[in-house]
Amino acid sequence: MTEQKTDMQVCYARYFAGAHRIEAELLAQPDGMGVRYHLSLFEESERVTCDLGTHEDAAKQLFLRVVYGGVSPCTLHDVVEDYMGTLF
Repeated sequence: MTEQKTDMQVCYARYFAGAHRIEAELLAQPDGMGVRYHLSLFEESERVTCDLGTHEDAAKQLFLRVVYGGVSPCTLHDVVEDYMGTLF
């Protein structure tokens, strides 16, 4: 038996941070018997991804905070670190 890891897109958004167009996606990836969530931001050729853990509701809340806050890829890691402590 082989294990195939495929990411499933949970949420997707496009928004502007200043004059820069950002694309955001929340991905769910099988992890043993559970699921891990990852948030990716794209700006032109730059892509940044953060691991958001295993809590679906927290991952969705953080995705919305990033999108509505107009977060850019260069600040994603700092924003995720700041918000992770406020979601649990």
